[in-house]
Amino acid sequence: LHCIAQMRDREQRITEMEDGGHFAGGQMVCDAEQHFEGEVIQQQRFQTLVDTTRRFAPHGKWLDIGCGTGTFIQCAQASGIVCEGVELTPERRSLARKMTGTRVYDRPLEFLNLAPESFAAITLINVFSHLTCPTETFSHIHRILNRDGIMMLHTGEIGPGVRRGHIFSWDLGDHLYFLGENTIDVYAGKLNFRLIHRDKNWQPATVYTRARFKMRGRSKFRDFAKMACLYAPGVFPVLRWYMLNKKHADNPIFNSTLILRKE
Repeated sequence: LHCIAQMRDREQRITEMEDGGHFAGGQMVCDAEQHFEGEVIQQQRFQTLVDTTRRFAPHGKWLDIGCGTGTFIQCAQASGIVCEGVELTPERRSLARKMTGTRVYDRPLEFLNLAPESFAAITLINVFSHLTCPTETFSHIHRILNRDGIMMLHTGEIGPGVRRGHIFSWDLGDHLYFLGENTIDVYAGKLNFRLIHRDKNWQPATVYTRARFKMRGRSKFRDFAKMACLYAPGVFPVLRWYMLNKKHADNPIFNSTLILRKE
């Protein structure tokens, strides 16, 4: 497990989120409109995650922690699933409620006192790195999952030999923890989960795509540079080839979809 110095506690994180942004070198997270645009661009990815979760989840209600503007919930609802959310950023939470018409909680899971065994599946998409205490969060998830319920994580896994340049910006302070290679197996054994599915995709291959380059981020300069690469003839294919075959050839980071069943 990789973590950073100057760890944020839960109260600091709640304050940062309620103020509309994370601690990340003074940078703000994308506003709700930008975040929604990014989710729409990645809608097929959310649908794939819904389909994967359905393969393993028993019948029942889902909870999406860190639901953003609600695109994953919408995909679940379109598949006939009742799904609620948790989102700490006010603008995103408001838009998620509007788009989904479902309950979206405004406090961390640890503060909600939800009934035991009340959800069939709990999902965390790009959320693990923001948790202030993963062990405590996973323990609460275990408590509120139904018998044979599942937790679905979509997050990064970092193998040996990682270097600073393998990610353009680590956004430390916003991101607090990173899963090491097979660390999830340790969590599973410690907290009475069983890892039943792992789908790994090489992170550089998911970053250097046209869809990702179309998404706006924190930096207007970087957004401009990405658009220039996309629309200048021949530039993007060359850039992608160079990044995947030269600069990141030894990159040990994967984006993984992990399914853990409650035991």
